[in-house]
Amino acid sequence: MGDLSLDELKMYLDRYIQWYNNVRIKNTLGGLSLVKYRLKPELAITVPDIVRLLHGNSTILQYNL
Repeated sequence: MGDLSLDELKMYLDRYIQWYNNVRIKNTLGGLSLVKYRLKPELAITVPDIVRLLHGNSTILQYNL
């Protein structure tokens, strides 16, 4: 591979991050990628959830956000 320029390194890191988040599947997430898992409707965060979170009285913290 040889020496990489900073731009090439950034490109490879961007590709890796995209792969890690969007393509790589996790058995612990039911065989889904991180992004697909987070997009599941049952994990969706609503505006009232965000308000409760900001006021410190939310049970949403149990979802490891």
